[in-house]
Amino acid sequence: MDKDAMDSVSSMAGSYIFEVARRNYGGQYFWVQDRDQPVLVTGKAEYSISIFAFVKVKGRIQNGKEDEIPYYFDGYIEAVNKGKKTGYSATIV
Repeated sequence: MDKDAMDSVSSMAGSYIFEVARRNYGGQYFWVQDRDQPVLVTGKAEYSISIFAFVKVKGRIQNGKEDEIPYYFDGYIEAVNKGKKTGYSATIV
């Protein structure tokens, strides 16, 4: 897959992951210039859980099952639940 196709697939699938997360757990999008991609930050103020979905999708395409999206998303959910209880902050990679 060439770079343009990879970027296109990563942004489409990553946007879907972001929206599932945002609609279920809330959050705000921010653009991270040095990574040239968006981040979703959930719980800003009381806690902060961030995910970079575009890079995760690229990893899944390039590395296969070792970069499972459901496992990644489960980690995000666990971190959000922990954040709500304890004020925990993390970036899920």
